[in-house]
Amino acid sequence: MKKIICFLIIVLLYLTIVPASGLRYNENKKIFSDFDFLTYDKSSSTSRIIVRIYYDEDIIIPKNSDILGGFPDEYVDILLYSSDLIDIEKQNISYSIIDYNYDYSATINAGIYHTFDEMEQILNDISDEYSEITRLFSLGKTYEDRDIWCLEITDNPGIDEDEPEVLFTGVHHAREWPTMEICLNIADELTSNYGVDENITNIIDNRRIWIVVCVNPDGYYYDHDLFSGNRWWRKNRFYFPEFGTYGVDLNRNYAGSSNGDDLGIWGSTGMSHNPSNELFCGLKQFSEVETRAIRDLIINNKICAVISWHTYGELVMWPWGYSTDNKTPDDQYLSQIGTEIALRMTNQDQDCCLKLDRYRRVDRYWD
Repeated sequence: MKKIICFLIIVLLYLTIVPASGLRYNENKKIFSDFDFLTYDKSSSTSRIIVRIYYDEDIIIPKNSDILGGFPDEYVDILLYSSDLIDIEKQNISYSIIDYNYDYSATINAGIYHTFDEMEQILNDISDEYSEITRLFSLGKTYEDRDIWCLEITDNPGIDEDEPEVLFTGVHHAREWPTMEICLNIADELTSNYGVDENITNIIDNRRIWIVVCVNPDGYYYDHDLFSGNRWWRKNRFYFPEFGTYGVDLNRNYAGSSNGDDLGIWGSTGMSHNPSNELFCGLKQFSEVETRAIRDLIINNKICAVISWHTYGELVMWPWGYSTDNKTPDDQYLSQIGTEIALRMTNQDQDCCLKLDRYRRVDRYWD
């Protein structure tokens, strides 16, 4: 019998839908970019900006802001309303504004990314062109009747040959558009190089690969296709009439850790039970059709590794995600894999990506 070790690695790439340009405060000097930000209004409560905060001690960010990413113990990038910038200034910490008008930047960059319909067509094209090594099928329908597509890639699709299996997922969070493109690129790279590249051919002949390009179709359609990012939507689109609000954070709707620690179970840490909060974990674990679809795919197959793509950030994370102290039985193995992934993924400054466990000194006001 083959020893199969299940693990999950979450990869957060420093890929964003907005350019990193703007005004930097550094040693009382102001350096302006060439971009014309005449529309920026610091006093406006509706203007959203991206701010980079430089820190070497505990800091608190405004309640209505969103942590985008950063570099541990050096800086953190957040999206916030410009009127909330005063909360940062009160802490007397150094910061720079790297995007004065997020909504404008999102709008002009939305066209770079495929629409949901275009994604469906690309998957169908791949499935038709490489039918001998692919199988495209739906894991089920969303609340708004969209398909959760899954592409299987192997030398004998649809047949269990007791091979190691890996799952790639994108767009758990609606606004993380680049993760769809990453999964589409993986699918194209594998299929187009089968029979051409020896290593890829060997992988497909001896592995079973599953790709769920868009876990959150309704949320992606809402955020990207309808509003070009101007709603900064994260959750799915399930409607709660009793609360008058939409959506569950799918990444917080899973069952949590399986080690028996109360801090690691669903509904404990790092999430909200307020339905209006963007980190709302749902009314119960696996309450959403999207997370049940991923759960059932894993249970009904022999998937031994999952890589879930997210943005924005320079992080590689592995279990347990809720604690830096508690380790999994396979921590040494997972650390080796995660570190190797990080070493192969560098940003433009050639700085290595880091895992999350040092990100404990940035706090926010929680509901």
